[in-house]
Amino acid sequence: MNYIDNTAKSSYRGLNLLGLISCMGALLLATLYIQQHLGFAPCSLCMVSRMVVLTLGVLFFLAWVQNPRQFGQRCYAVLRSLFTSIGIGINLYHIWLQNLATGQTSECEQALELVSQQPLLQELLRPLLQSSADCAETYWTLAGITLPQLTLLLFLVLFAIDITQLRKKRRSYFK
Repeated sequence: MNYIDNTAKSSYRGLNLLGLISCMGALLLATLYIQQHLGFAPCSLCMVSRMVVLTLGVLFFLAWVQNPRQFGQRCYAVLRSLFTSIGIGINLYHIWLQNLATGQTSECEQALELVSQQPLLQELLRPLLQSSADCAETYWTLAGITLPQLTLLLFLVLFAIDITQLRKKRRSYFK
């Protein structure tokens, strides 16, 4: 009976490790290669996406280290799903901005104006809101896929991991 329980917990641990490695790889690609090596400054929406990926990475790390039972794993998955949904929304908006005609585009700082009007959030997000790059511009692509599209794919993969953990059935000892 102990073997079955350990196997179920180890599969959660493997999914959490996969999510952690995905987040770390995305952050390393964005920070070390695209920003440092190629010299492209991130826009505000890219920085917010990075913060969401970093938060997800921390949550995957905590779930991987703690390795709680099914209820704890589901709590982590629900919390990560909320952050993943935020990331999906941000990147869909970013992709929409990039696909507008050049005369119709506006700086992404205007889109974040609602958030920046709150005094506490303004202090916390000041570094994110002060960027020189325009969110509507496409500076870097990988095989024709823009960075917001790649980040959207990352969030969809992370969301699939969370759904897998939420749908995972508890093993019965009587089967």
